[in-house]
Amino acid sequence: MITRHTESKDKYTFKTYLKDAYPVWVSQANRTRTRRAAQMAELLPTHEAGEDNDIDEPSDDEPSDEELEEEPEAPHVFKDNASGKEYSFRWSKTHAEIRQCARGKERPNESGEPFIDLLSVPEVARDSAQLKYFLLFAPVGLLTLAAEQIDERGRGKYGNQFISKGRQFDMDLMLKFFGCFHYMLLAPGLQRASYWDSDEDPLGLFAPYDLSSKSTLSLTDFNHILEFFAMPQYEAGAEFTFASSPGTCGYPSNVTTGDAFQPVRRWLDALNEVWGKAFQPGTRLCIDESMIKWLGRSRCPGWMKVGRKPDSIGHELKTLACAQSIILFRFEMQEGKALDREKEYVEQFGAATALTLRMLAPYKGEGKILIADSWFGCVKACILLLDWGIYSIMNVKTAHANFPKKLLFEKLEEKGVGQHVALQTEVTLDADGKEHLIFATAQKGPGMMNAKQRARVGWEGDAKGVPLLLVNSCSTTLDGNLRKYRSHAPDPECQGKLVITHKTVTQTQNTAMYRKDFNAVDRLNRQKTGTTAMYDVWRTIKWELRDFGETIMMILVNAENAWKYFDDRGKRLWAEQKSGTKTDAHREFLRNLTAELFHNPYAKAKAAAAAAAAPVMNSTAASRLA
Repeated sequence: MITRHTESKDKYTFKTYLKDAYPVWVSQANRTRTRRAAQMAELLPTHEAGEDNDIDEPSDDEPSDEELEEEPEAPHVFKDNASGKEYSFRWSKTHAEIRQCARGKERPNESGEPFIDLLSVPEVARDSAQLKYFLLFAPVGLLTLAAEQIDERGRGKYGNQFISKGRQFDMDLMLKFFGCFHYMLLAPGLQRASYWDSDEDPLGLFAPYDLSSKSTLSLTDFNHILEFFAMPQYEAGAEFTFASSPGTCGYPSNVTTGDAFQPVRRWLDALNEVWGKAFQPGTRLCIDESMIKWLGRSRCPGWMKVGRKPDSIGHELKTLACAQSIILFRFEMQEGKALDREKEYVEQFGAATALTLRMLAPYKGEGKILIADSWFGCVKACILLLDWGIYSIMNVKTAHANFPKKLLFEKLEEKGVGQHVALQTEVTLDADGKEHLIFATAQKGPGMMNAKQRARVGWEGDAKGVPLLLVNSCSTTLDGNLRKYRSHAPDPECQGKLVITHKTVTQTQNTAMYRKDFNAVDRLNRQKTGTTAMYDVWRTIKWELRDFGETIMMILVNAENAWKYFDDRGKRLWAEQKSGTKTDAHREFLRNLTAELFHNPYAKAKAAAAAAAAPVMNSTAASRLA
């Protein structure tokens, strides 16, 4: 590992991160302010319309790099416990503005846009409007196998009365079954039997719900399906093929036959398989946590308590989403400390960094940019991802080993709100033998710190501005978009009333990129839970069914966001909602999807097959029947 102390030499020329946040050198010619501003306006599309897009040049009054240099601190070292390789680097104590970006590998996806493969949708459903997006993210093969197994178990108890009219429970009725739940999401809060009520309201306040005629499933049929509903599981002694395959599948190599998560393991693996094939994320990724609520009334393996989450007790999923399309495409369930310690990379790098590496492993060398919050953010993960050809901007709070936290706080104390300080280091990695720039920034945001925050930073007095610490392997510390926020202050004319003022504050480009995308998974979580979650209308205490219901909501949210991002009508309705001319694109999508689930193409194909198989009458027999 080669490291060297570096100095910022770019007072009059700069290199920066250009289009789609990909590293390119900026020409050193055309040093006039007008030409530089024109370059940046064209190549840095991070400024919003109507905002000032000028780049301030360093003034002659600014101190030189030589005036700001200090003695370098002792090198930081962390070690790969498996291979014995050491990563060593030191932060240079120069506080001139950093105007470089990480220089890494070429990535194949130059456009950086997400992509969906609609050819992976079953051919029978490709012409549907919303259903094709739902089936794009659903493991159809496994759902087909589940329908066969549910039908077999149901007929073992009820015979031909399992489903009314002796019908077989197949993919058509499976989608109608899901459609009933989606219908309940549209009109939550009723007793389940009320949804099958066909009586007209005498006051005209409520229309008849009548799910019997809408779904062709009676309430008895619905309850029978609930009684035997379960997902296919891995089978001992069989060969592992694909978790999403419509047939028998043995255990994968990393799962034992005594698996506590056996009821949902194959279903969760199938979701990761299908999402990885059907969707390719854009350049910017966001990693965070999602919770599946547990009621504490049945034994639940691997449950966790995360106090900062709205649903604080249950199963925790570490989730990876595309920050451009807000589509979730990869996740890993937390199974408890004992099982999580046995997973890949944990012995070498610790639990948090190991999980980040496992989640990003399929995207080595693709030049993705990972936005991560404080649970994942650390210098170790930033360097290791960069060695894989993946850039990152990570929030650092508790995992501040090797991070110059104390020095940044000392330099930031006298700064004003919106100002920042930065330190940098150049590291030569084994992947390509080139030098890569990593820099640490601290920037003051608006607002007052509480006592705990003041104690953490060590500032005296009534310090203003909550600091944001980031470790970065991409973007720059040039001025970015103005950050808009709301300020709350007591109304001097009315006691107990707050006056809300809309304000702006400056921020660097790396901070702007972080704040733009760091909440992508949180937005997904709010969208899938909403006012009523799937497990609320399912009304079950079984943890495996609650897990299944929550993943169905993930499929639903992915389908809706794919419709908004890729479909022409979805784009238009979503733009109208954001502009205020349309109230709820989500409700329209859910209503149309529910109708397509009830009248799905599998039902039409089944009816066509039945008609083709029916005997053809001659004219004499037809006349006699008439």
